[in-house]
Amino acid sequence: IIGAVDEIGYTQPHSGSRKIQVSFNLRDLSDNVVKCTLWEDYATKFLNFNNNNSDAGPTIVCMKYAKAKQEGKFPLTVSNTWSTTELFINEGLPEIDAFKKKLVSL
Repeated sequence: IIGAVDEIGYTQPHSGSRKIQVSFNLRDLSDNVVKCTLWEDYATKFLNFNNNNSDAGPTIVCMKYAKAKQEGKFPLTVSNTWSTTELFINEGLPEIDAFKKKLVSL
């Protein structure tokens, strides 16, 4: 899945007895929005990027080997698996570069 971070929702940045998590919406080039939740190390990576790069333009997230789930009346959500998901944030991947070029032309 790939998209531009549209809105950041709930965050739980401190571990303690709770798992670190961050929820956000990803918007694709067709204006579709998917809710995403990242946990533990993936959430920490996202939060660190967001805190250190707030003025760097749009944040593009690409997740490979993520888990997609839709239950009942609840919308489709995407989250990381515990060990196999690959998370890329504004990195020099061909997929991210192509997405950015198309996003600018909209």
